[in-house]
Amino acid sequence: MDRSPFTATVTGAAPVTGQAVEGGACTPNLAGETVVIYDASGKRKLGSAVQPSRGEVLPSDFGDMAGWCFHATRVAQVPGGEGMYKVQVGGGNLVTVEEEQLRASADEQRQVMKR
Repeated sequence: MDRSPFTATVTGAAPVTGQAVEGGACTPNLAGETVVIYDASGKRKLGSAVQPSRGEVLPSDFGDMAGWCFHATRVAQVPGGEGMYKVQVGGGNLVTVEEEQLRASADEQRQVMKR
């Protein structure tokens, strides 16, 4: 298991409010909110970053998610080797995420949304 620090990528998509142009820019509904990564217990904060103010409108080949606003937040220097992490966006619920997913690029995570 790789224990070296890495830049975690947390992605998401949400419906666009207002006019959406396929492949165009959009504003994520949680733009400016803080993304926090914790250890698997959810007790020890490992890193944080602010959600971007710009995202991309997903194209028609994303099926039910077409027209949604895709965004990616990068959290630098997250300690590796935890296996599982807890992620919290904007003070919401803690969500369990595998390290492999956090290490995947924004494009790789975006492609998974096609499924």
